[in-house]
Amino acid sequence: MNNNKLEYYDDKNLDVKVLLSTYNGELFLEEQLDSLVNQDYFSYKIVIRDDGSKDKTIDILRNYKQKFPTIIELIDLDSNINLGVKGSFELLMQSVDADCYFFCDQDDIWESDKISNLVSLLIQEQEKHGDLPLLAFSDFRIFKEDEVIIKSYYKKINFGTNDIKNKIFMCVIPGCCFCFNQNAKKLYFEYSTEYLHDGHLFLLMQLFGTVLPSRKALINYRLHANNLVGYWKQNKMILLIKDFVKFFRNKSAYRTSVLSDYDSNVRLLYDQIDNEFLRTKELYLLSEVNNLSFFSRKKWYVNHFKPFKKGIFQGIMEILTF
Repeated sequence: MNNNKLEYYDDKNLDVKVLLSTYNGELFLEEQLDSLVNQDYFSYKIVIRDDGSKDKTIDILRNYKQKFPTIIELIDLDSNINLGVKGSFELLMQSVDADCYFFCDQDDIWESDKISNLVSLLIQEQEKHGDLPLLAFSDFRIFKEDEVIIKSYYKKINFGTNDIKNKIFMCVIPGCCFCFNQNAKKLYFEYSTEYLHDGHLFLLMQLFGTVLPSRKALINYRLHANNLVGYWKQNKMILLIKDFVKFFRNKSAYRTSVLSDYDSNVRLLYDQIDNEFLRTKELYLLSEVNNLSFFSRKKWYVNHFKPFKKGIFQGIMEILTF
């Protein structure tokens, strides 16, 4: 365990909670826990909830709790209830209070200075803007076994701050990179959408808060067969062929299908937020999207939805579709 904890923020009295939801994670969990207990930040807790694992995950958690009783907190451990990833993280958020929160996956490896780096970003911004909802995030490396596949994810997808703002409808940042303050947590529970916890928070932060990027890679993001999400999950050529067929069979139906999740979430927000405000952010209902002029619709799609790093033919096809 790291015995040289940094005390940069002692006078700020910042309380940090790392929120980890586990599920059948025995294969990689110990490596992740080792990286978490060796953070160089001086005051934090790892709050863990298991979502109904059937393997040895709970045994691993109990063992680490015994070894690190002041750092690790286990909640709802004996319930054996599966809430799903969103429900499990929401229960974690509701169960603890802190100044700063981190979402954490069970199969990655954190750099030892992840907490201290992202907390410093929040502190700097809070000193400028006070009670504003804030979310900081880091870059990450993608690796599989001992091979680093992508050294910098953000360099590969090549976006800057403006690109992040433009992708308001796409959670282009994985939740495991997030660090957010108490006001961001309050914002999360103030509004409802059907997006996963990270996508929901990211969308609301784009509407009402501030998103702070760090170019430092602070996570080693592991690829394996059981990743819940990830753009690498399907062969790109298969995706291209499927999209190609759908496009030429029925362009209008394809557009409707692609935007269906988006539209259902916008309708939820329309019930909770002033419609004119949403229109200033170009949160349109599907009918409004379809009523945009040809070139306005293309511009809207490119600004807010166009996926990263797709082949040129797939990219052109998608722009034509919309």
